[in-house]
Amino acid sequence: MIVIVTAIFTTCHVGSYNSNPYDHTKWYSVAIIDSSNLINQEVKVDQPSNTYINTVVNKKESSNPFFEEFWKAYPRKTNKGFARKVFEKLKVDDAMLTKMIQAIYVQNKNVWKDKDQQYIPHPSTWLNGERWDDEVVAKPMSASDREKARIFG
Repeated sequence: MIVIVTAIFTTCHVGSYNSNPYDHTKWYSVAIIDSSNLINQEVKVDQPSNTYINTVVNKKESSNPFFEEFWKAYPRKTNKGFARKVFEKLKVDDAMLTKMIQAIYVQNKNVWKDKDQQYIPHPSTWLNGERWDDEVVAKPMSASDREKARIFG
């Protein structure tokens, strides 16, 4: 690909040239470079860098299948990116994931059952607090729930 370049380039230099260490004033200088000598000259342009695009695509592709399983099981879907970072930091294996999902099931059934979504902890908070190790006390069954359990087994 051949491009004809006609432009004036500017660069900006920033520095802190203060003798007082408490003075945080930034000093700026602007340099203008005239590219008139480049007018109507052919310049070869390489393909643009795809670094950012590749890292974003690869980040999505390299998603941890354990995290996706955790995300499906967790009842509050908030701030997935931060939860993924915390999950990756924990280096979760298969046994730990099984323990987490069982704890989510028990907590969802006993602790979060009648609560609004806003009172269920964010997934990152749950992970940071290692809440899968929490001791959950089952709520006593009401008389009607006991009767239903007796009838339906």
